[in-house]
Amino acid sequence: MSEQRKDEDFYSDNEHEENHIDEKWLISYSDMMTLLFGFFVMMYVLSTSNKAKMEEALQKISKEGFNSEKVEQKVDGPKPVTTNMEKTAPADDDILIELKKKEEKKKKEIEDSLIQAKADVVKSEEELKMALEKIKKMEEDQALVSTDKTDQEKKLKEYEEKMKLLEKAALEKEEEIKRISAASSAQQKDASKSKDEADLLRKLKKNMIELESNLKLADVKSKELAKENAMLKQKIDDTPKIKDDDHFMMVFVRWETEKHDIDMIIEDPKGNIFNYRKRTIANTPGEFVVDSTQGPGVESWLTNKTIQGTYKVTFKFYNQYGNKKDAVIKPSIFNNLKVEKLPEITLNFSQKKEKTVLIKVAKDGQFTVVQ
Repeated sequence: MSEQRKDEDFYSDNEHEENHIDEKWLISYSDMMTLLFGFFVMMYVLSTSNKAKMEEALQKISKEGFNSEKVEQKVDGPKPVTTNMEKTAPADDDILIELKKKEEKKKKEIEDSLIQAKADVVKSEEELKMALEKIKKMEEDQALVSTDKTDQEKKLKEYEEKMKLLEKAALEKEEEIKRISAASSAQQKDASKSKDEADLLRKLKKNMIELESNLKLADVKSKELAKENAMLKQKIDDTPKIKDDDHFMMVFVRWETEKHDIDMIIEDPKGNIFNYRKRTIANTPGEFVVDSTQGPGVESWLTNKTIQGTYKVTFKFYNQYGNKKDAVIKPSIFNNLKVEKLPEITLNFSQKKEKTVLIKVAKDGQFTVVQ
């Protein structure tokens, strides 16, 4: 009888398992919904320009999490009968634990993305500061070279004038010594005439010794000045000279509208094209020093040596990133000879996305702008 009962239980269990619906797809579905929710939360946080709202959203996520906790409900009445479906409760608990771990992992990824975004902003600001400092240093170095050369030439003229005066003084002292020697010889002949004449002779000899000492001192000083003059000339010769065809030039553009991405494209007279992908070109003067991807921002291109001919500068409205307003850009061009600020240019993303400006550079570094 017992064996018959076991067989009936066995067949009833098998029938229950055959009628049971497989619900494993819910695991994949819950994973997908969690990832989508985390993705849209991250996009929302990154698009928020208000730092206070961003921090408030992060605090809310860290406190509440992505899913609210389920509240257990108490059911009055008799305890339900345990079935084979309820036997899978430990497996469901494991799934919930795994989902919670994934939730924490996504939250950490969002926080890391925010930290990286802040770091990128700080990096862009540092690149702009470095570019401005580099330009300022170039201007100071050029002004310093010019000032040092002028001072050295001035000192050289002063030393030459001093040498001429010393040579003139030395000739005058030689003539005076000759005159005193002649007078001394004449006075020696009449030295026996009186005591006053003897005293005068001693004074003359003493003066002659002093004059000879001064003459030697002047000769030493003259040699020192000649040596210093030679060193100064050598220093002037060693000073690097600025060539007539070496002139730096910088093209600079800035915009204050938020989120807009403005690209600048430079084509030099030889057909070489610089942009955000090709910041530098081998054996070609010029490089992009700053490239902002979202406004407010700046872009700048610098060359240490201009090429005679026409530079083609194109300003392109690359992306709006949600800001549908027109972009107003303010370009400037300057070199070691002058600074020229161009009028403001308005770009419309749907109608007028680009504006091209021509810069004609002469051999002496002078440039003119044609719009």
